[in-house]
Amino acid sequence: MERKIFLLAILSSALLTARALRVDELVQIALKHSPDIRIGDYEYRASHQRSRISESVRLPQISATAALEHGEDRYAGGIDDHGDTLRGGLRLEQLLYDFGRSGGSIEAAWENEMLYRARLRQIVADKVYQVKLRYYDALKAKTQIRVQEKNLKLQKEQLRRARRYLEAGIKTVVDVTDARLRLEQARKSLSDTRYLLKLRRAMLEESLGTVPDEGRYILYGATTDLARLSLPGKEAPLSELMRYALKHRPLLQGVEHGIRSADAAARSKEAHYTPILNLVGEAAARHDDTKLPSSMPTRHAKVGVELSWNLFSGYRDSAEAQEARIYAMKARAQKDRAVLTIRREVTQADLNLRQKREAFRLSRAIVAQAKEKFRQAQKRYDNDLADYIELQEARQSYIDALSGLVNSYYDYYAARAQLDRAIGR
Repeated sequence: MERKIFLLAILSSALLTARALRVDELVQIALKHSPDIRIGDYEYRASHQRSRISESVRLPQISATAALEHGEDRYAGGIDDHGDTLRGGLRLEQLLYDFGRSGGSIEAAWENEMLYRARLRQIVADKVYQVKLRYYDALKAKTQIRVQEKNLKLQKEQLRRARRYLEAGIKTVVDVTDARLRLEQARKSLSDTRYLLKLRRAMLEESLGTVPDEGRYILYGATTDLARLSLPGKEAPLSELMRYALKHRPLLQGVEHGIRSADAAARSKEAHYTPILNLVGEAAARHDDTKLPSSMPTRHAKVGVELSWNLFSGYRDSAEAQEARIYAMKARAQKDRAVLTIRREVTQADLNLRQKREAFRLSRAIVAQAKEKFRQAQKRYDNDLADYIELQEARQSYIDALSGLVNSYYDYYAARAQLDRAIGR
C-alpha cells in the first residue's frame, strides 16, 4: 500500500511539472525545428542569390591583372639582355543596352524566387497539416485509454457480480470463468492502447523535428468526460471555400509565378538575336629592368564602345528560344492542372468534413442506445431473464460505441485540418 502511494505521489509530481502543449504551440515548435522547413528555406534563400547573380550583368565588371616576369634574350652579334618585367592592368566593362536580354533574365530569376517562396509556404502548410493530424491521432489514443479503463472497470464489476452469484448458487462457474477471460482481454486492450499512445507521440515528435522538454510534456486537449463531447459550428458554403482556395492556395500562387518566370525567360532567349552594346575601358602599366630599351609602352589606356552581335550560332539560339516558349506553354498547362487539383481537394475535404460531422452525430446516438441496452441487459441478467452472453454482448456494444464516438470526434478535427490545408488557410 505504501509503495502504491509513493508511486502515485511521484506520478502526480511529474504531471504537475510537465508542460501541457496545445496544437498551436506544437506547430510553432515544428516551424522552428523541422528539417523539412529548413530545407525549403535553404532552397528559397538559394533562389534569392540566383536573382542577385542575374542582376550582376547590369553592374560594372571590373578585373585587374598583375605579373612579374624574368627574361633572358640573346641577339645576333653576341649581345645579351636579361632582366625583370613588372606589369599590371585594369579593365572595366559596363553593359549599355542588350535589347531586353538581361531584363528578361532578371525578371525570370525574380519570378523563380517568388515561386520558391510560394513552395516554402506550401511546405509550411503541409507541415502544419501533418502536425495537426498526428496531434489528433495522439489525442485519440490518449482518450481511447479512458475508454479501455472504463471497459476494465466494467469487467472487474462483472467479475465481482459473477462471484457473488456463484456463491449464492444463482449462477454457474462458467460465468466466473468467462468474466476472468474478458477481464484479461480488457487489460490487454488497455495495454495495447497505452503502447499505441507512445507510438503516436513518437510520430508527432518526428513531425516536430525535436522532442519537446526531453519528453516531459503532455498533450493538452484530451477530454476525460466522454459524455460532453461536442463539435463547433458548421463551415462556410463550398462556393465560398472554393473562392478562398483559388485566391490563397500557395500551390496556385507558385504556378502563376512559374508562368511569369517562363514568359520572361522566353523573352530573354528571343533577344539573343539582337546585338549587345558595352562600354569598355582599359588601363595598363609596365616597368622593365633590362639593359636594352623596350619597344613596349610603359603606360597604356583606352576607352570605347563595343558592339557584339552573334550572327549565327548553329541554330542554338533558335532552339533555345523555341524551348523557352514550350516551357511557357507547359507552365500554363500546369496552372490548369493545379486549378483542377485544388477544386478536387477542396470538394473532397468539404465532403469529408460533412461526413465526419454526421458520423459524430450518429455515434452519439449509438452511444446513448448502447448504454441503455447495457443497462437493461444488466437488469435482465440480475433477474435471471438473460444469459451471460447477452450481457457481455451488450457491454461490448457499449464499449465499441464509446470507442467509435472518440474516433469520430478526432476524425472530425483531422478533417478540419485537411480542409484548412486544401483552401490555404
